[in-house]
Amino acid sequence: MPNLKKAPPPAPTPGLWQIHGIAKPSGPFSLVSVASVKAADRRQGKLTARSEGGGLVISENSGCRRTARLTR
Repeated sequence: MPNLKKAPPPAPTPGLWQIHGIAKPSGPFSLVSVASVKAADRRQGKLTARSEGGGLVISENSGCRRTARLTR
């Protein structure tokens, strides 16, 4: 798409998120997510995970409060 207004390109957005934490055998546990972006823009968030059946349920603690279910 051509840049008709000759504006600078938009800032980079997160392309890859890393999730760090230690899983507990019972009960919910905390995770930290860190975005991989260029420049000095560092983004991170907090997640809560719990075991459910044969998988994990991961929820955001802020923002949109989305939930993801990971199964084997």
